[in-house]
Amino acid sequence: PTSAAKAADQAPRPTATLPAWAQLRSPDDLPRFIAKLCDRTAQLLLGKKSSFVIDDMMKLIWPCAQQTDIREMRRWCREFAKSVDRRRVKTPPVLPEEDYEGLSSVFRHIDAEGHGHITVESLMANGLIYEDWHNFDANGDGVFDLSEFCEMMCPCGYRARLESKVGSTAEGERVVYDAKMECWRLVEGEEE
Repeated sequence: PTSAAKAADQAPRPTATLPAWAQLRSPDDLPRFIAKLCDRTAQLLLGKKSSFVIDDMMKLIWPCAQQTDIREMRRWCREFAKSVDRRRVKTPPVLPEEDYEGLSSVFRHIDAEGHGHITVESLMANGLIYEDWHNFDANGDGVFDLSEFCEMMCPCGYRARLESKVGSTAEGERVVYDAKMECWRLVEGEEE
């Protein structure tokens, strides 16, 4: 580095001074700081109102935003909400018990030795799968237990078990339970 760069690195930097209510001097100050911060945030959000709208929140987060910026951000929120709604689908029903038992008997037939798992190779040798099995192999080991097998072989429009997190629509589109959205949704890349 040049001498000018070294001098710039060693030059005193301006420091922001926090207001007195935000400075922590002892462990007892933290709860007071949090309470004061919550009060200040409520004042900024509510003012004299008893509730707030998303515009108030946006103004709090981006204090320099102009009204046109707020309108644009509101439009983004509406677009996001619509995209979430487009991916949301009806919860697939659970496969009837007799059909699940049928899949289980196929699994037991292929797993003749009773290991409790079957390999991708044995499924291919029996002509049950050709490709796209990776989506159903939960741990990626190329071996399917009964649950993974039934979820993969489950007919269109169902999910294999009540606890299943994958299923399909009646049209055969793959759906998954999205814990963040708290609903069933189409798998990315498979929606129209």
